Amino acid sequence: MLSDTVHGVMAAERTRDLREEVRVERRQKRERTWRNWMRRNAKASDNSIAPRDGVTIRRSHARDREALERLAQLDSRRLADGQLLVAEVAGELRAALPLRGGAAIADPFRPTAPLVLLLQMRAQQIRTVDEGRQNGTAAGAVRAARSAPAGR
Repeated sequence: MLSDTVHGVMAAERTRDLREEVRVERRQKRERTWRNWMRRNAKASDNSIAPRDGVTIRRSHARDREALERLAQLDSRRLADGQLLVAEVAGELRAALPLRGGAAIADPFRPTAPLVLLLQMRAQQIRTVDEGRQNGTAAGAVRAARSAPAGR
């Protein structure tokens, strides 16, 4: 015969095990529910930017000219002269920003505000580094660009 103490300890262990199993099952269910919701909503609408889409921020190339002109036409703006930073989502140009400053052009039929913010942040970093190079303090400029607060 087992004592009451042993029964109590075994009961407490079993209770802890059951609670842990429930916690794990709830977490897995929550994760499944979230993934399913994302799948349903991503299929229902093409107006979202999902991390799996692969956002690329880069300098424009000559081969981007046609796509940039189309983007400017969609946005009812004039394409800026000079070097541009562009934002691609899944290989498609969605937004562009002149490196020397100026207004961004973006696809008005898709959500591009986060892309424009990314372009502005990257343009500021590039300008900071370029100014440092002109002043002979490139290493300091790189550190300043890396530590600059987001959105400035």
